Amino acid sequence: MNNALYTAGIRAYGLLLKIIRPFHRKAAQSVVGRKDLFLRLQSWRSQHQGPLLWVHAASLGEFEQGRPIIEGLKEQYPQYKILLTFFSPSGYEIRKDYPLADGVFYLPLDTPNHAQRWVEILQPEAAIWVKYEYWANFFFELKRKEIPIIMVSAIFRPGQRFFNSNNGFWKKVLQCVDHFFIQNQQSADLLRGIDIHNYTVAGDTRFDRVVEISDKAEAIDLVEKFVAGRKVVVIGSSYPAEEAIIQDKTEQWCWIVAPHEINSHRIDSVKARWPKRAMLYSQLQAGEALDGDILIVDNVGMLSRIYQYSSLTIIGGGFGKGIHNTLEAAVYGQPLVFGPNYQKFDEAIGLVRVGAAFSAQSFEEFKLILQKLLNGEEVRQEASKAAKDFVRSGQGAKNHILNFLKTRLKHRI
Repeated sequence: MNNALYTAGIRAYGLLLKIIRPFHRKAAQSVVGRKDLFLRLQSWRSQHQGPLLWVHAASLGEFEQGRPIIEGLKEQYPQYKILLTFFSPSGYEIRKDYPLADGVFYLPLDTPNHAQRWVEILQPEAAIWVKYEYWANFFFELKRKEIPIIMVSAIFRPGQRFFNSNNGFWKKVLQCVDHFFIQNQQSADLLRGIDIHNYTVAGDTRFDRVVEISDKAEAIDLVEKFVAGRKVVVIGSSYPAEEAIIQDKTEQWCWIVAPHEINSHRIDSVKARWPKRAMLYSQLQAGEALDGDILIVDNVGMLSRIYQYSSLTIIGGGFGKGIHNTLEAAVYGQPLVFGPNYQKFDEAIGLVRVGAAFSAQSFEEFKLILQKLLNGEEVRQEASKAAKDFVRSGQGAKNHILNFLKTRLKHRI
């Protein structure tokens, strides 16, 4: 790999987005969202002059990891403007109006010309990138301009391109980073193995974020009305695989299903599974009478608060590409159940290790684990305590990073 080949690949990707735009919703959002991007950025910067910090998140999950840092910076350094960028439409479209950022933009495609123009317009004091996305041309340009790059909640795994035998290009990209705040010791060992030592094992800022969310969680009156004193199983970010395991109706338990995709086709298909048992949250809002023991959440942004009502949570994605956020549920102290594909997530591995989460290799095993937890009060209590203790003990990454920025960048901030 060299820079010319890398950049050619980026340009090919940009062309592909334009070709598939008529047939692919996210591709269309990506292309339209980047239209006249530099003109809009220039106009925004002329109206928001002064020192600036640039925070980049690939998508919504990475934004949640970066959010505690943005909030801390805004509180400590209100004189600084904060620009937030996303690469993915799923992050930008949901958080484009985030109030603590002075501006929210798509990141342009990573070509040398784009990187040079972008940095020249912004002239940031520092670039804070969350978890991953190592865009080479942006990193090279920031390094050339002597603008510090701080990676937060970064995580590395064996087999990544940075650590293979032909890693010269990607090692140069990593060497542009001023400091890595990494999640675990394995990441430290991998960086040290390629002679990179400017890192701190600080943990994951998501722990700080979910504790903040749970401490401030407000009641949801309509959900409480639906629950009506029953125990609750929440299926968070569900796929058909998880939805298929819902048990027969009981008086003691009710179910709340929050599908991963929220669109009319998906919601209709979920409700069609239980035509006489399920109702939509929007129907509750419309004042329809309660009818059934399954509530389908047909909106975005409520799931993290719904977890406060759960006695047992099923996390979606484990029978597909990988599970979704486990910490949002675990912070409330509840057992978690998910499919076999969780090994890429340190927090999920940790939850399984301490007995707070249970992973099933098959649908049959999934149902057995679920039945054991539904019927076993003592087992649930032990897992609940383990979950809450695990999350609370993981706090602290936010303060590590903010203290570093205060000292290392004191000539800038």
